Amino acid sequence: MTQGEDVGGRGGFHVPPRETDWRSFLILWSGQTTSAVGTMATYYGLGIWTFQETGSTSSLSLIILAALFPQLAVLPFAGALIDRYDRRKLMLMSDTGAAVVTGILLVMFARGELTILALGFFVAVGSMFQGVQSPAFEAVVTTLVGRDQRGRAAGMAQIGRAVPTVLGPIIAGAMVAAVGIVGVFYIDLFTFVVAVTTLFKVRIPQTSRTAEGMRGLGTMRSEAIATVRYLRTKPGLIYLIIYISLANFALAFFNVYIFPVLLGIGDERLLGTVAGLGAAGMIAGAALITVWGGPSRRMPLVYFGLGAMGAGMLAFGLARRPVTLGLSLVLLFFALAIGNSSTQPIWQNKVEEDLQGRVFSIRKLASTATMPVAYLAAGPIVDNFLNRFTEVGDSGVLAILVGTGEGRGAAAGMVLIGLLTIAATVWGWLVPALRRIETDLPDVA
Repeated sequence: MTQGEDVGGRGGFHVPPRETDWRSFLILWSGQTTSAVGTMATYYGLGIWTFQETGSTSSLSLIILAALFPQLAVLPFAGALIDRYDRRKLMLMSDTGAAVVTGILLVMFARGELTILALGFFVAVGSMFQGVQSPAFEAVVTTLVGRDQRGRAAGMAQIGRAVPTVLGPIIAGAMVAAVGIVGVFYIDLFTFVVAVTTLFKVRIPQTSRTAEGMRGLGTMRSEAIATVRYLRTKPGLIYLIIYISLANFALAFFNVYIFPVLLGIGDERLLGTVAGLGAAGMIAGAALITVWGGPSRRMPLVYFGLGAMGAGMLAFGLARRPVTLGLSLVLLFFALAIGNSSTQPIWQNKVEEDLQGRVFSIRKLASTATMPVAYLAAGPIVDNFLNRFTEVGDSGVLAILVGTGEGRGAAAGMVLIGLLTIAATVWGWLVPALRRIETDLPDVA
C-alpha cells in the first residue's frame, strides 16, 4: 500500500510511501493462530472441568464472565497504549503475561490447589492481557496489508479464529479424557512459545500520523474522550457497533449453553467432535472470503452472515441428534465467518491508521459490553426457569419443540437467542445510516 500527500487534505501531515508486507502478515498470523489453538483448548478444558466439578450452569457462566469483564475494563486504556507505543512489543508483553498465567494454573492444578475461586481470579488476570493483544493485532494488520488485500486478510483472520475453534475442542476433549486438564495446560504453554518466536521474526512499520489521530493526545482519559467524539461524527459506525453488540449478546448465551446441550446428549468427546465439525463451517466461510476477497460493498454480506448465524442457533436448539447438532453449527460458524470477515475491512477503510488502536478498543468495549449481562443471566435463566418447562414428562410448548431431559432447558435458550439475532438483523436493515454506511461515509485517504 502506498500513501502520500496530505492525509485527507487536513493538517498537512506527510505520510511516507510504504509497501505492503504480506509475508510478515502471514508469519504474524501463523504465530497468533497457533497460540489461539492452545488458548481455545484451555478454554474448553476449563469449561469441561468446571461443569464436571460443580454440575452448575451458573458456575460456568461466572468463569466465562471472569474471562471477559477485566478485558473490557482495560480496553479504553489499551487503545491509547496501542497508538502510542510499539505494537509488536505490546503483543509480546501480552503473550508472555498470558503464558505466565497458564503456568500458574498448571502448578496449582498439579498440587491439587486449583479451586473455582482461584480459577476465576487467574482467568480474569489472563483476560487483561488479551484486552491489549486483540486490538493491537487488528491495528497491526492495517499497517502490513494494503487496502486491496484487506478482504483477504480479514478472511485469513477468520481462519485464524476458525482453526482454534476446530482443533481446540478436539484437543481438549481428547486430553481431558486421556490425561486430564494438565495436558491441555502444557499444549497451551507450547503454543505461547510459538507465538512469541514469530513476533521476533517480523518487523512492523510505524503508523502514519494524521490530523485526526493527533487530536486529543495527552492523557489516556483525554484520548478516550476524543475517540468517542470522533465516532459521534460517524453515525454509521455507531449503528454498526450496536448491531454487532446485539449479535455478541446472543453469542454470549451460546457460549454458555453449548456445554449443557452437548453434554446432555453425550460426553466430552462428543462436545469436542461436534464443536469441531461446526467450526469446519467457519473455516469454509473464511476460506471463501480469503480466496474471493469479498465484494466492493460488504454490508449485504454482514446482514447475511449474522442473520444466518441466528438461524443456525435456532436450528441448534431444535436439534436432538449429534448429526443435526453438527450441521447446525456448520451453518452457524460459516455465517459468522462471512459476517465477521465483511465488517473488519469497513472499519479499516473508514478509520485513520493512527486512530485504529483507540477506535478498535472502544469498538470492542462497546460491542461486548452487553456480554457480561448475558453471562450473568444465562445460567439462572436455564437453572431457575427454562429447566422447569423441559422436565421429563412435560407436555408444554417448549418441551414439544426442544424435547425433555438434561440440557434441554439450555436448548430452549438457544432457540430464543436465535430468534433475537434474526430480529436484530431485520432492525439493522431498516436503519439507513447502517445500510448505506459504505456510500455515505467516505474512505480515509
